[in-house]
Amino acid sequence: MRRLFLGLATALILSFLVTTLRPAPVAAGDGIPDNCEYTGAAYYQANIFPRYKPQDQQLYLADWATGADVKVIAGELGDTRILGWSLDCRYLVGAVGPQTSMDTVVWDTNTATEIGRVLDAHNQPHHITWGPGDYLVVETRDGAILWNVPANTQVTLTTSFNPTSVRNFDRVRWDIKNNQLIANLSVGGRAVYDLTTGQEVAEAVNTNDSVPGTPATTVLLGGKNYDCHGDYGYHYWYNPQGQPNIYLHYSVTDQSIAVVLRDNYRSDETIQMLEANINLGTFETRGWSADCRYVAASLGAPGTDVTSTVVWDVAMGKRVGEFGDAHKIMHPIHWSYSDSSLIIETRDGAYLWVLPTDTRTLINPKVETSLAGEVGIRSFYSLEWDTAHHQLLAVAVGSANGVTAYDAQSGQQVGFYPSGGEHTPVGFKLSPDGSRILVWNADDSLFSVWNRNDGSGITLDLGSHKWGYYSSGGFFSPDSRYLVAILRDMLVWDLQNPNPDGSPTVVYQDKYFGSSQFVDNVTIQAYGGRQLNIVTGADSQAGQPDSPQATTAVAGETGESGWGKNCKGIALQYDAKQGQLQFVDAVSGAVLHSAASSRVFSWYYNWSPDCRYVYTVESTIGDPALPYDDAPLDDTYYDQRSFNLVFWDAQTGQRLGAISKPYRFETGWRVDWSPSSERALVTTPEGSFIYQPATNQKVLLIYPTKSGSAFNTAFSVYWDYARGQVYISSWWGVDGFDMQTGEGRYFFTASPGGGGCGYYGCWFDVSADNRTLYVGGDGVLGVWNLDTLEHSEIYIANGRTVGCCTISPDGRYLVLAYSTIRVWDLHNLPDNYYARKPTYVWRVAGDDIRDVRFIDNTTIEVTTSLGIQQRDVVTGAVLSDIPRTP
Repeated sequence: MRRLFLGLATALILSFLVTTLRPAPVAAGDGIPDNCEYTGAAYYQANIFPRYKPQDQQLYLADWATGADVKVIAGELGDTRILGWSLDCRYLVGAVGPQTSMDTVVWDTNTATEIGRVLDAHNQPHHITWGPGDYLVVETRDGAILWNVPANTQVTLTTSFNPTSVRNFDRVRWDIKNNQLIANLSVGGRAVYDLTTGQEVAEAVNTNDSVPGTPATTVLLGGKNYDCHGDYGYHYWYNPQGQPNIYLHYSVTDQSIAVVLRDNYRSDETIQMLEANINLGTFETRGWSADCRYVAASLGAPGTDVTSTVVWDVAMGKRVGEFGDAHKIMHPIHWSYSDSSLIIETRDGAYLWVLPTDTRTLINPKVETSLAGEVGIRSFYSLEWDTAHHQLLAVAVGSANGVTAYDAQSGQQVGFYPSGGEHTPVGFKLSPDGSRILVWNADDSLFSVWNRNDGSGITLDLGSHKWGYYSSGGFFSPDSRYLVAILRDMLVWDLQNPNPDGSPTVVYQDKYFGSSQFVDNVTIQAYGGRQLNIVTGADSQAGQPDSPQATTAVAGETGESGWGKNCKGIALQYDAKQGQLQFVDAVSGAVLHSAASSRVFSWYYNWSPDCRYVYTVESTIGDPALPYDDAPLDDTYYDQRSFNLVFWDAQTGQRLGAISKPYRFETGWRVDWSPSSERALVTTPEGSFIYQPATNQKVLLIYPTKSGSAFNTAFSVYWDYARGQVYISSWWGVDGFDMQTGEGRYFFTASPGGGGCGYYGCWFDVSADNRTLYVGGDGVLGVWNLDTLEHSEIYIANGRTVGCCTISPDGRYLVLAYSTIRVWDLHNLPDNYYARKPTYVWRVAGDDIRDVRFIDNTTIEVTTSLGIQQRDVVTGAVLSDIPRTP
């Protein structure tokens, strides 16, 4: 930039001579580092840049428009490098001197005087950071200096220094409200300094990077509690309730291992250093103890396949110990759910490692060193920590036809539970209270349930069913009394009153509930809310109320959501100078209406279907050129990606209201208008709302009680004004909401179990008479009468059909048209869901089906490219066949 005007001086001077007005201020963010980019600065500073001339060893200020020198700042300077302006553009920093030894110098550009110096930067200039109030941080090998430039006072904040990064701090933040500087030390840890005294003080404002209180799943570091099990860092805004997250990190640059706080889109923050000067070929974190006190990693020696498993005490900042000699794969380790201990499987066997005392107990010396399809080691086929009994339960190599119980502290064997069959290895599952353990063999139809309190056991018989593939389908009731196995049928055993022959207490045939769970001691629930009482057999189909809830019709047009497509008579533009959103006649360009607005993002706006309303995307922050704010955290990334959806009356230009869309990690938003524009469904990370622009009122949608679902990725919206409801597709069905209150009224499913939706969730259509709702997914279809809530579910071979569905006026016969015509009699469906085949299937002549409609309750008319054919849906007989007229 300093050479910008060398070849263009003549042209620029001529331009200057013919210019009658002074040039416009330089825009902020122009990418040129030497001109002041603070638009609030005086005109003089905002339109100049510094220039060093080595031929006369002087530092000048040059005019941005002409390139002419306008002021000498300093003379008799050695080699000089410009480092940057203060935030108010009064002070300028440079590095003066040869590369081997540079001084950091600050000049007052108003008075052209030198304020002071920080000496002796080697090979590269000191790292500097300007702050509010003309404070300057200069990082040196002798310590970090806080320089109050107007008062010309310097205070050393810390003498710690990282020679690899050549920094004292990794990150500096200013809390001007509380007169504090918050810094992350490059050698690990965080410090907070008083700006006036430079003394280290307590942090005035919780920066939301730690967990309040002392929960069990946090570790205390530097006076703050950090969660090691969180999914998000404190800048991962997707989940505002998510806890801050720390992790173990190895720096290849300075060969150090540290505990680091995750910070999205910025450099993560070092909280605790663990080891330095450690040269590794590979590094992989292996997890944390339940209380976050200990962390493990596998460290690989450079140039070899040898790894060691190392555990550190994070609170003490030191290594607990290590297990070495793992080759090609890392040691398998298994953390305790509640204690500071783990199981580590080595070539010598499996050890119980109690970390507070560094006690290592060999509990199984037998090892398999070659696994099918891979190279590895293991001493256990499976294991689980039993917190209630302070035990470890495992299927051990060498005892693969049963489950061994070990004391979780001493490692001593305290029990053994054999399976009911001969095959190995076995699987097992604990009851909720840990009093019973289910043990089974994958290839046998017998399995055992053991009472761990008295050692008694019973053998249960699956009969003709095989446990095998469905082994994950067995689960206990919350009180541990009932055991349920879900195969094609549902098998239930009452463990307090078992049948003498071990057969199920009851078998519910054709009650395939898929992945289910108990909601109380006798009721299980499947996807979509369908419930079955395993004692009485009462089956509640998902989402079907006893009777329709009372609804109130709302004025407006029923139909699918729409958007304005022919609103070209009015154009939108944003006048940044005036700070106005303008509605402009698209033909003449005349401004029709204008309204004050903060910065509008011109890349997105959308009209309502009747072109009465429009919404724009508006920034939530003011002038983006402001150099800093007074917030304790530098959340500019968050602010710049947050915005408001602002709704306007296009006829008057009136601003009607706004709904905020705060930035959330990987989270989108949508606006879906009702057909005649009275309402819009606005979906943001804060929730989904029904918004009325005319009155600027919004209501939050509250899911139906039995839904258990969420809108699918590309959801569809249907506005049922006749019933005052809106229907939205979801992952497991369709949710119905009251459009006045936002209350969830119904959950409509496709299949009996409430699932059956495809990869993208469920889809739906509504009949032309607004009476029938069709919910479809992957080969299933639910048919719902919106007036009575009567419904049927049928099995269809293919997915979504052309035109979806046609139903007879009396609601009895359903027709699907694809490459064939298929008819179902909904009044005579078999009880077995999978036996609900079409009553008739026939192929219609013609290369495509253009329309299918009912003439009366039993007659359909099919239009193809070859003509029109009518058929009786009861008999399948052709009633008429009219060819298309050429």
